[in-house]
Amino acid sequence: MPCSPEAGITGAEMKLRSYLLALGLVTVLPLLIFSIVMTISTSLEHVAVVKDSLTDTSRAISLAIDRRLTGSIDVLEALANSNALDGGDIAKFREEAERVFSAHESWSLLTVVEPTGKRVFDLGRPPTPDWPTTEDDRFFRNALGSRRPLVSNLIGQGTSGGRIVYIAVPVNRGAIRYDLIAGMDPSIMAAGLAAEDLSSPRTAVLVDRRQTIVARSADADRVIGTRAPAGLTRAIGGGAEGSVTDMDPDGVTTYAGFHTSGLSGWTTAASVPTAVVNGPLWHRLRIVLLVGLGLVGVGLLGSWWIERRIRLPIVALSSAAESLANDGPVRPTPASAIFEINSLSRSIAHADRLLRERAQGWEHAEAELADQREQFRVTLASIGDAVLATDTLGHVTFMNDLARSLTGWSGDEAVGVPLDTVLSLVDEENRKPIESPFARALREEAIGGAGGRTLLLSRSGEELPVECHGAPRRDAAGHTVGAVFVCRDTSERRRAERERADILARAHAARDEAEAANRAKDEFIAMLGHELRNPLGAISNAIYVLDLIGSQAAPAVQARQIITRGVEQLVRIVDDLLDVARVTRGKVALKHQPVNLADSVTQCLSSLSASGRSARHRITVDVVPVWVEADPFRIEQVITNLVVNAIQYTPADGAIHVSVGSAGHQAVVRVRDSGSGISPEMLPRVFDLFVQGSRTLDRPQGGLGIGLTLARSLVEAQGGTIAAASEGMGCGSEFTMRLPQIPAPAEQPEAPPVTSPPAARRILIVEDSQDARDMLRIYLAQSGHQVFEAADGVGAVEAALRARPDVALIDIGLPGLDGYEVVRRIRATPEGQEMFLVALTGYGQPKDQYRAREAGFDAYLVKPFDRDRLSNVLTAARRRTSEEES
Repeated sequence: MPCSPEAGITGAEMKLRSYLLALGLVTVLPLLIFSIVMTISTSLEHVAVVKDSLTDTSRAISLAIDRRLTGSIDVLEALANSNALDGGDIAKFREEAERVFSAHESWSLLTVVEPTGKRVFDLGRPPTPDWPTTEDDRFFRNALGSRRPLVSNLIGQGTSGGRIVYIAVPVNRGAIRYDLIAGMDPSIMAAGLAAEDLSSPRTAVLVDRRQTIVARSADADRVIGTRAPAGLTRAIGGGAEGSVTDMDPDGVTTYAGFHTSGLSGWTTAASVPTAVVNGPLWHRLRIVLLVGLGLVGVGLLGSWWIERRIRLPIVALSSAAESLANDGPVRPTPASAIFEINSLSRSIAHADRLLRERAQGWEHAEAELADQREQFRVTLASIGDAVLATDTLGHVTFMNDLARSLTGWSGDEAVGVPLDTVLSLVDEENRKPIESPFARALREEAIGGAGGRTLLLSRSGEELPVECHGAPRRDAAGHTVGAVFVCRDTSERRRAERERADILARAHAARDEAEAANRAKDEFIAMLGHELRNPLGAISNAIYVLDLIGSQAAPAVQARQIITRGVEQLVRIVDDLLDVARVTRGKVALKHQPVNLADSVTQCLSSLSASGRSARHRITVDVVPVWVEADPFRIEQVITNLVVNAIQYTPADGAIHVSVGSAGHQAVVRVRDSGSGISPEMLPRVFDLFVQGSRTLDRPQGGLGIGLTLARSLVEAQGGTIAAASEGMGCGSEFTMRLPQIPAPAEQPEAPPVTSPPAARRILIVEDSQDARDMLRIYLAQSGHQVFEAADGVGAVEAALRARPDVALIDIGLPGLDGYEVVRRIRATPEGQEMFLVALTGYGQPKDQYRAREAGFDAYLVKPFDRDRLSNVLTAARRRTSEEES
């Protein structure tokens, strides 16, 4: 029997009507609370505005009373300036006082008092006023001592038995001679307050400095002379003006604003009953509460009506769902005006139809499932890997044909046998049994390999490399019901891995061989440069000797010039070989500084012209100053290589044009020639190492094909580019170098050149090459120096300590002790501390120079060195010796 949906409600659940009622309250109550808060806030703001208005009113009334008092003070001060008082003519002064007194009806009496307190005369209006008594003596004393106008508190007796207010003005003639005192009845003040435009029920009250009421706009006779309300009294003591909630003399609670006069010290207060101000507030609150309660009632009634419209269809739907769950007939539910309920009703009806259709198809599905099981079994039997299945205890339940073939077990024999017996796995390296794949699959609950190098031992004892993986089998509830294992024969893969390993080994060997060959090449180039520099140094020194002592006949001079150019060309080739080796390894150290490309081009062309290499060509120049940040030596080396390349491939009398300019933010150097040009197939390879264009047998161009390679590497190392262009063979070629342009730097003052030749020195030559030593000795001796010699390291140390030379030129590569050790031993002696030691070597790499400085050398000369470089070294030695002597 279906049960009511409400029958199963627990203590933690609520009915739909409760939620809807709560929703109605949650919707209406915030609005009601908001309305109440806004009403109260508005009313409080209105009260604040009323209090501010009362304060403004009291300020205006106070100013009006101050004007009235100021008028009386002005009249008394004018009377105090009478000439009759200066001459002591009291009778005449009395006549003037009577005229003034009669003109001011607000005064009830006027008296003149001497400093001793004696009254000179008195004036009063009928009925005859009561003159000040002794109890008012304090005010008169204060008036005499204040030396300024003074207004009293409410004191004395008026004509009507009431009180009075005095205004005193001193007569000052260097000293107080008299005091003029006018008396005013408080009723005049009350009339003034009543004359102010105060809308009923507002009232105004005037309080003196002792908080005694002086006047009131309404019912003044009853309250004059009484104390001001306590709240107003406390507020007056707290500030010159403000507002207060207090009880007036009539016992009515009021809002009052007050202002204290700076002239008299009196306080004027304007008030209004709080009931007048707060009455509208309570009226609005009552209206808001009544409207809010009405809205709450309407909301609750609407919630009840909506609850019935929702609850009854839901109850019907609940009964239908319960019938659907119990496989019973589902009765149609009544239609509802709510879309979602109708949609749910249609869904339940649709679900009922589907369940009945599916019940009819279950039998067909079971037949298909049986067919799928058969297909799965056939698939596993024919798969290319060995497949085994086990139950929860690890006993074999299934094996396909390949698994039977690998293990040597037949299907019937293996069923029920533990997996570890059928699938016997060992580690190929240590021959130890591998942990059961079944236990591993169940423990890790994931597919896991049985081992990286695994052998399967078949039933017949054969070994087969395999790769096995296993995973647990689970039912629909997620419970493990066994495991499935897949094993693959890896014999072919092992064979492929061995072949790949052999190939990799051969590749590594080839790479090592290539790297060794590359290192050998670098070492060979360095050694070649060193070995070439030594004889070149001897030849260069021989040329210097011939220049000193040789014949000056034209053939002899021409022969020396030819030898010089040949040596320079060989030196340049050696330098290019070493530089290109360092550049390709990224070991070139660049010294960046501002460089003017126009000066660099001019310097290079001047050097080529001086050496005679450009004499057979027409070289034109078009340069403008353009600055770059680069290594000046390397830039000149690049430009020289480009111009020399143009000279080599341009016939005699050919034209070569060199230009320097800028394009955008780049500095551009172009070298254009009218030479043999570059073929299209050679153009992409023109910057490759050792690549040259086609040569004839006579090789008129010469060179090794490394100049352009070195030029491109140096330019790219400094952030630039270099490109070649040619229209083909016989059309000439153009090489363009581009570098980032910089602004021209500020001009620096140039140091004056040192032109004085080096003085005669005592020089020790340490060189194992007899030719190089002889030529250098002869050259230095002809230059006026005293020369000593040594051929090996040991002899160098002995000669240095014996001869004590000023300068020692020491070759690095010496037999016995090398040059570094020679320097260390010389520097270790007291005599060696002052010697200027110069390294001579064919190695010119930065690391060689650094090592020489560390060993103790003062200078470094790379063979072959020119006369200017040697002269500079000797000059530097003389300068250091002079500084030490001074």
